[in-house]
Amino acid sequence: GDGTKLIGWGVCAVVCATRFVLLPILGSIIVIGSAKLGIFTPPNPVFLIILVLQWCVPTANQMQNIASMYDNYESAMGTLIFWQYLVMLFFVPFWLCINLVLFAAFDVYSTIPIS
Repeated sequence: GDGTKLIGWGVCAVVCATRFVLLPILGSIIVIGSAKLGIFTPPNPVFLIILVLQWCVPTANQMQNIASMYDNYESAMGTLIFWQYLVMLFFVPFWLCINLVLFAAFDVYSTIPIS
C-alpha cells in the first residue's frame, strides 16, 4: 500500500528482522542467563515463558496512537505494525519452541522452587 511505498521494503525488512530475530536472541540470553545465575527466581514455569515471549512480539498498537496524536508518520507506523503482525504468525511459534528447548537444555526449570 501507500505506507510501504513511503518507507520502502528495506525498512520493513530491517524492522521485522530486528524485532523477530535480534530481540528474541537477546531476550533468551537475558532471561535464561539471569535465571541460571540466580539474579531472579521465577515463581513458576509460565513466568519464564511470558518473559521470553515479550521479546518476540510485535510493536504495540499504542505506537500507532502516539504517531496519530502527534501527527507524525502515522502511515509509516501503521505499515510497520501491519507487516510485523503478518511476520509474527511465523516467528512467535518458532521462538516459543526454541525457547522451550533452551529451557530444557540449560535446565532452567530446576531454578524454580516447588510449592
